[in-house]
Amino acid sequence: MTPLHDGGRHVSLLGYHFVARGPELRIEHEFVEPVVVRMEPFAFRVEPPSRERAALRPGAEPDGPTRFALCETDETTEHILQAIAARRRRPIPTLPRPILQGHLLAARRRGLCALNPRAAHVQDALLAIGPHLPRLACQPGFYADPFLSRDVLRYRAAACALLALEEDLYAPWCARRGQPPTGEVASLLEAMRQWRGLFSFNGHPYRSLNRTLMNLPASVPARLLPYLRGFELERPLTEALPLTAVLLHASDDRAARLAEVATGQRKILERASESDVVSAVAALATFTGRDLEATRVEDLAFTVRFLVDYPRPFRGGLGGLVHRAIRWHEEIRAGHRARRHAAAGARPPLPARVAIERAPPALAASALQCTARPPIDLPQMDGIEFLATVDRIRMEAVQMDNCIASYANLAVAGECYLFHVHHRGEDACVEISRRGEVRQAEGPANSNNRAAHWGARTLGEWAR
Repeated sequence: MTPLHDGGRHVSLLGYHFVARGPELRIEHEFVEPVVVRMEPFAFRVEPPSRERAALRPGAEPDGPTRFALCETDETTEHILQAIAARRRRPIPTLPRPILQGHLLAARRRGLCALNPRAAHVQDALLAIGPHLPRLACQPGFYADPFLSRDVLRYRAAACALLALEEDLYAPWCARRGQPPTGEVASLLEAMRQWRGLFSFNGHPYRSLNRTLMNLPASVPARLLPYLRGFELERPLTEALPLTAVLLHASDDRAARLAEVATGQRKILERASESDVVSAVAALATFTGRDLEATRVEDLAFTVRFLVDYPRPFRGGLGGLVHRAIRWHEEIRAGHRARRHAAAGARPPLPARVAIERAPPALAASALQCTARPPIDLPQMDGIEFLATVDRIRMEAVQMDNCIASYANLAVAGECYLFHVHHRGEDACVEISRRGEVRQAEGPANSNNRAAHWGARTLGEWAR
């Protein structure tokens, strides 16, 4: 990067020159008419070609400037690439899209600091949480209300609400109010003025919710916060680990299969302290032999999934629930060992009273039933098998020494898709949610191995 005498910057790549001066970005090449992008308070402005160049290529580009909203970096990038292709005088290397977009993002930040400092601060707050600017944060009406930008800058939960507004929060909020979700800017602004209610089970804020949102810990993942609207908090949750655990539990679709059990587990997590959660994760680390840390979200998610697997009501503390869940998994493993010994013609090594795995009546599924197929073609990769029947899932449970058989009813209903993975001499089970997310990937007896990592990455790419 070369500084210019007027305080700008000059960067060269593949024969292209990026010249940044204040709110202006020029993209130059020896064989291309320059493309000029000027920042406006709420838009990218791409200048048209010069009159001479336009006369050489009539109709190649609009005669006037083209404007894009600040959130439309993809569209702006595509327009500039097309402009370069239209203006070039001979074949030249294609400008890599990520490079161009990076310069646009830098120009946006630089221009906003000069032209719209308030928007620059809001942008920083939002990009510290997520990778994209929401549409509403690029609208003049948002900044016309001083309280909206103030709350986004003051409260992390307000920034999370703005990020998740259109995708996750707005439509349910409208439904609770009995109004259609128009998606118009005025309606979105009205929703943001009541951003605490966006996270409420009834659309209206309440004391425990307000205190939770006002004191939201920085380590609680923003993507989980919309799940607060699915239930009423018994008390404020201002500690990171219990709140994250509660949200992870609320985000698990499988918990809804037994509403009474799920509600009881969630309330146990709500009443838990940070130390209770740390102890629970440590107990599962000992049981599974995995290296688990309560402060790692993926490890806390594993712990919550382990508890969700437990299908029986329990009233007590988190320590007691973890103990019951571990004992239930041990009973399943004992049943698997008994079956394997019986199949081999040997006497089971455990007493006959060993609890053989059984699903609750509501979850019973016929062994001959087929599981629902994913809405896209199955992956055609060596080492990956889709578990297509209930009987195959039950065989997988015995072979892998885990509780995957309790997922059979969900797989039949299309609530999840289950796979067996074999990679480099190791085996694993992988669950894909109906939204195409890798929910879990485990080796034998809930262990962590290379097959689980490979299966999660490979099936994650396929499902994405």
